[in-house]
Amino acid sequence: MADALGKVSINIFMSVFLFIFIYIAYFTLDKKDKISKLYIAMLLTNIVVLLLEILASLVEGEKGYHIHIILYASYMTIFILGVFLSFYWYLIMKKFFKPSSSKFKAIEFFLLIVQILNIVIILFTPFAKQIFYIDDNNIYHRSYGFYYQSLAVYYYPLLAFYTLIRERKKILKEDFIILSTAILMPFIGVILQFIYYGTLIIWSSTGIGLVLTYIFLKQKMVQYDALTGTWNRGSLFRYLEQRKKVNKKNLFGVLSFDLDGLKSINDIHGHNSGDYAIIAAVNIIRTVIGRNIITRMGGDEFIAVIDSKEVLELERIKSEINKQEELFNVNRKLPFEVKISIGYGVFDSDKIQFDEFIDSIDKLMYIDKNNRKKNREAD
Repeated sequence: MADALGKVSINIFMSVFLFIFIYIAYFTLDKKDKISKLYIAMLLTNIVVLLLEILASLVEGEKGYHIHIILYASYMTIFILGVFLSFYWYLIMKKFFKPSSSKFKAIEFFLLIVQILNIVIILFTPFAKQIFYIDDNNIYHRSYGFYYQSLAVYYYPLLAFYTLIRERKKILKEDFIILSTAILMPFIGVILQFIYYGTLIIWSSTGIGLVLTYIFLKQKMVQYDALTGTWNRGSLFRYLEQRKKVNKKNLFGVLSFDLDGLKSINDIHGHNSGDYAIIAAVNIIRTVIGRNIITRMGGDEFIAVIDSKEVLELERIKSEINKQEELFNVNRKLPFEVKISIGYGVFDSDKIQFDEFIDSIDKLMYIDKNNRKKNREAD
């Protein structure tokens, strides 16, 4: 028993720590936020897995058929919950970054089939013993399919990490470091547990990753706009400071956006409709600018930073946003229209301060707004 307690000591410590931590997370994170809800679910799942692993380790080797059943039930539940826990990692990345590529949908479908088969195989393990088996002395052993099952489970965190790498321009450098470390922690635990067979590290290292994820979620509450998920003004200026440290000469495209008639939408249709219009406008912009940065400067004013030094590319983006706006209004048939006025230009840090530059493209945006208004009145 003393050896068993020593073996699970890390799990016991992490279980107690996460029990306290989940209480803190519940009262400090935004309970309405879907990502925060997923995070709480991850914490609960990790705690259950840790407790089951503690139970299995403490009774392993004890005599009795009931022990045999407890071990099979515990390890099967651990393996199945492992599938869900890995899935949660990807869901958090998906909900935060909202990748729209059709490639992701194809990958998601493939992984869904793989994980359904994975769970079916786990459920048949007591009969086929393809992942693990419990011998006559009630000792747990890995079986021939263990490594294939582990690889299948970690497809989701790998996809989450790929999503993070792919969409890294949408977050600040420190957030990227925190999230990448959080996702990689379970992999570090897997490698160590494979090397030092018999040690229990995987789920404790996952718990460390979840603590790091909490740091990101807390920063998200401060750095990102709650309604639209875009950066806020402070995040944009921190990003520009980071760019300045890497390269003192900054040359990139910027577009300024303003939602036409928001006050009228709020007054006539209510503030929920106004919020819907703001979110719709952001989604229209996102479909065109892709992985480039978008920031809510306040109210219905937004700025996008584009990795392009060409005015022609900015003109193309403006034209495409106008087309997407028209398509949205035709297809949705709302009692109001979503209209976005746009100003743009190429920022050169050697020639002008960023605040002055924003003022200049804001003027262009208001010219666009007035021209669009005149055209609508003429129609």
